[in-house]
Amino acid sequence: MKKCFQVLFNKPLEFEDGVIYGFRIPCDELAKYIVDFAVEEIIGKWCFLNRHSGMIDELTKSKWIDRNGRIYYSGDATELYSYIAALDTHTYFRIDEYWVEDDYDLRGAYITDSKEYFYLRCLMEDQDYKSGYNGWLQVYQKLFSRYQRLLGVADARHDILDYEEQEKAKLDVENQYK
Repeated sequence: MKKCFQVLFNKPLEFEDGVIYGFRIPCDELAKYIVDFAVEEIIGKWCFLNRHSGMIDELTKSKWIDRNGRIYYSGDATELYSYIAALDTHTYFRIDEYWVEDDYDLRGAYITDSKEYFYLRCLMEDQDYKSGYNGWLQVYQKLFSRYQRLLGVADARHDILDYEEQEKAKLDVENQYK
């Protein structure tokens, strides 16, 4: 058996090629970036693609194009957007240690089975109840703290992908068809 970190989302994230309920990563140096990975690489992209009808360049994966054709490059440009998207859409997650078989491949280990997700979620909720620990709240506090810090250092550069601007554009498009 080998230990890994498991992330479970509070709701399924639907992409064109399937549904992601969570993922697992090995306990290594990259694990300290697990919150950033979950928010920027999964939740931010999910929101940008599905809620705001954006596109992500298939070749580079770092070039995000909004519905108005403006181009943003991942990093500072999409980081603040991703944290706001997680908070605004109430897409939270929890991180727990989890043991898998030695031959379990942790590269691209997304949890896509709804039965497995339901089982894992019940197991973790039961553990929370017994211990008094709230894994969802712990991560929410990290998200909110990180969002506040990013907001404090964000400047008026125009290369920052603005969540509220994308939301306004979405409402404008919806109102056109009413």
